[in-house]
Amino acid sequence: FKKLNEFQSKNDGFIKELNLLELVYCDKENIEIPDTLKEWEEEKNQKWIKLEPKIGEVDLRDYFWLARDKTGSTLSDMHTVSRHIQNIYRGLISEKEPERRINLNEVKKITNEDIIELIRLFEKNIHSVQNIKIHLQSLHKMIIQIDEYTFYEKYFTIIKDISYSKIYKFPFIKEYLEQISIKETRLSEHINELLLKYSTEYSSPLQKASKKFIEKNKK
Repeated sequence: FKKLNEFQSKNDGFIKELNLLELVYCDKENIEIPDTLKEWEEEKNQKWIKLEPKIGEVDLRDYFWLARDKTGSTLSDMHTVSRHIQNIYRGLISEKEPERRINLNEVKKITNEDIIELIRLFEKNIHSVQNIKIHLQSLHKMIIQIDEYTFYEKYFTIIKDISYSKIYKFPFIKEYLEQISIKETRLSEHINELLLKYSTEYSSPLQKASKKFIEKNKK
């Protein structure tokens, strides 16, 4: 079961290895089984492969999502997250503002467990995406909408871990952090420390905005 999960997670939910085995054992195709699949030649495995329906050409992501307690997966990989959550994530980072708004409303309908997986997708991709600005904006709007300490804390950690070189052009980061500090005072000290750090970085829109914030708070 875990092996099948490994296979599908590398191929967008499809198990090409199982498809090959079905061709051999169900359709009697003359195909050589590679050494990496020799264990599947055991009689009990052949019997299972021959059972209907065939699933070698079926997207199994939703199935493994529902059975995630059996896989031991952290589900941080995009391939192992349910299609519904993937679709919301893609909508939230869309270049089209209306689509982002629609999917922000969809977040209201999902469970906290699903929200955690959604945030993990942001966390996983935010360091490597080209358009980090939309990621930052959508993540912030989503966290403010959820309005729970646990997610504010996670959001702050994500922002803190982003390289300054990726966000120095965005003075709105200061405004976002200030808003979180007002919403959740338990994070105020940590947020002030981060803004102080930004204020000592090389000159940039974010550095200047952070410096003004620090100077204002000293008065």
